[in-house]
Amino acid sequence: MGCSLTRYILRPNQDITTIQALAREFRHSLSRPSRLVFRNLSESKVRRSELKLFRDAGASIVDLVTSATQEQLIQLAKRILGEDGFLLCITNDEECDFIYPSQEWLDTHYPTHGLEWLLLPDKVPIPWNNTAMYAFPSNSPSWDETVPIMGSLLSVAVVGRPRPCPYCATIYTSRGERGQCPACGAIAQPFSSSNAAHAIIVIPIDAFGWGTCYRCRASYEFNALIEQCSRCGQMLQAETKRHGNVLRDNSNRIRELLAQLK
Repeated sequence: MGCSLTRYILRPNQDITTIQALAREFRHSLSRPSRLVFRNLSESKVRRSELKLFRDAGASIVDLVTSATQEQLIQLAKRILGEDGFLLCITNDEECDFIYPSQEWLDTHYPTHGLEWLLLPDKVPIPWNNTAMYAFPSNSPSWDETVPIMGSLLSVAVVGRPRPCPYCATIYTSRGERGQCPACGAIAQPFSSSNAAHAIIVIPIDAFGWGTCYRCRASYEFNALIEQCSRCGQMLQAETKRHGNVLRDNSNRIRELLAQLK
């Protein structure tokens, strides 16, 4: 698990419909993909005192994987969550580098609950209730924000021939397997065949639900049994036996979605 974090802390008692609306706002307003993970402890049996306080306060958070700027993150959240509906914190190297509006927001919305630990990455596994939303602008409008596949990342290309950028659709020619789009700067690693693009590779995950893509070595957090590497597009299946992770089995839906792309 990495030590960086981009997180919204939400005012009490927010539900998934608000996060769906937030994901749609990300999808419609940004040109690059984002992933939003809504976490709470509703009805969870927890022992640690800080987790009990979090649960009983009706608290929830949204962790983000996004290239959006600080200002974009603030404005997007204001449109859906309201001016006072969130605290944004961005943490790198175990220190909170940016916070909006201020840490006093926690005292206002969660007095006496001691939730300052939310400003830093989790140090021990937390049994979050996770619901992931995928804001992929390049997907077909018929695929909503619950679809965990960015279809354009599953493109097949031949070295030396023109190919579309999976992010902005600019046509360019790459001299190697990986190529950088001259328009948006994105680096893509297309597949050599449809079979390779649709293959689902099993990888081990740690107690936090993180694994490493075998193809591009990127770290990825699993919120369901099968996910897609957000860097290279490889379909990945979590091997959960070692740590006993409990993940939602989405395998049937993934295979149905992949079939639509053939």
